[in-house]
Amino acid sequence: MPKKYNLDELIAQQQEIIQLANQLEKFPSKAEVGFRLLALRAVREFDLTKPQRPKTIQYLADYMPEVLTTLKRVLADKAN
Repeated sequence: MPKKYNLDELIAQQQEIIQLANQLEKFPSKAEVGFRLLALRAVREFDLTKPQRPKTIQYLADYMPEVLTTLKRVLADKAN
């Protein structure tokens, strides 16, 4: 039986990630953000406010918390 996800929470998390990711634009080297943020492209590419395949929702639900944590850490490091 597939796991149920709270789509409203996922959409809010996706929007927060995109807003934080936009702050990375001011840094010259995006390579510094590391391998974990490769999933950032998928977060931007798949709009959860529109219908998506269950596998896409599952992928984003699994990886968005890690992407969000990494983004926050990178931006905090850059601020110091």
